[in-house]
Amino acid sequence: MRMLVMLSFTTGHGGQDKFNRQCAHQKLEGGNLALERSMHYGIEVRVIRGKKIHGAVSSKVYVYDGLYRILETWLDVGKSGFGVYKFKLLRIEGQPEMGSSILKFAEGLRTRPLTVRPRGYLSMDISQNKEKIPVFLFNDIDSDQDPLYYDYLTTPAFPTHVYQQSAHGTGCECVVSCSENCFCAMKNGGECPYDQNGFLLRGKPVIFECGTFCRCPPQCRNRVTQNGLTNRLEVFRSRETGWGVRSLDLIHAGAFICEYTGVILTREQAQIFSMNGDSLIYPHRFSDRWTEWGDLSQIYPDYVRPAFPAIPPLDFAMDVSKMRNVACYMSQSTTPNVMVQLVLYDHNNLMFPHLMLFAMENIPPLRELSLDYGVAEEWTGKLAICN
Repeated sequence: MRMLVMLSFTTGHGGQDKFNRQCAHQKLEGGNLALERSMHYGIEVRVIRGKKIHGAVSSKVYVYDGLYRILETWLDVGKSGFGVYKFKLLRIEGQPEMGSSILKFAEGLRTRPLTVRPRGYLSMDISQNKEKIPVFLFNDIDSDQDPLYYDYLTTPAFPTHVYQQSAHGTGCECVVSCSENCFCAMKNGGECPYDQNGFLLRGKPVIFECGTFCRCPPQCRNRVTQNGLTNRLEVFRSRETGWGVRSLDLIHAGAFICEYTGVILTREQAQIFSMNGDSLIYPHRFSDRWTEWGDLSQIYPDYVRPAFPAIPPLDFAMDVSKMRNVACYMSQSTTPNVMVQLVLYDHNNLMFPHLMLFAMENIPPLRELSLDYGVAEEWTGKLAICN
């Protein structure tokens, strides 16, 4: 928690031309009058600031900085020579850290991590250059170094027969980028599953990305998850959840985060491994949060949810006892901010899709990422979460 912060700034309401240049005196009206009345009656005000942030789609990101009391207001002469109203505010104590401070701190971690946090780093990249972007490992709580003892796996280790059955696949003939009438778009219900920024438009039972047998270039808008990490992630030690994952970047709603990886086992293999007490993940337990993504029925009562062909139930497990990636450290939550979306791109076997993770909301820097791992069932009778 931060203590009281006193700020003095101009509330520039009015008196500006279309180029945001001051061309007239400000008047005690509109927002200026509202702030003056709030001061007079002792009403607290909420402060929201616009900040430029790396990687944002828009020019600014607006963050909440908390409740303030207005202590003083006066009409001053600005640099332009015109009168502007100024207000002195005092931040109320006992509030969470300001959103703008968190953004500034995260920016420091992205550019000079060892200067901003000289202690606590166990590794500056637990992937050992296997990911395009380093994955930090941070622990300033205790001496636990568990994530260092696993081999980092960027993609799942599927059984060899998965690829053998897909040796002669069919792909699109697009030259620049896929359109809504190409072969891959038709497999996705006649639409591209992603927008121009690579954000997921609508959840599906499975998404077919362009892959090995397609002619489109790597920049095609239907090649998103196969390109790997785009955000700087950090595995960190938490007093509440053990090991957790957070991002040093702002993650937009619908953005791809990472894949959930491990060694893929059949049901029979999984039963043997579970008897040995190994750490297994059961993909069919993950909650179907994808059904909520793109569902507009709560906004438009007449919205008709699209129907999708049924896919076979996932009948495999994932062994993460020796090889895993950053996703395995995401914590369990019944109200998660990350969901699982099944994706195919390097083979066509519906029984063994990739488990791709997408943001369910705008996730600010340093906020912990969480998944709904689902409930226990008859295989082991317990919920399997790595940490």
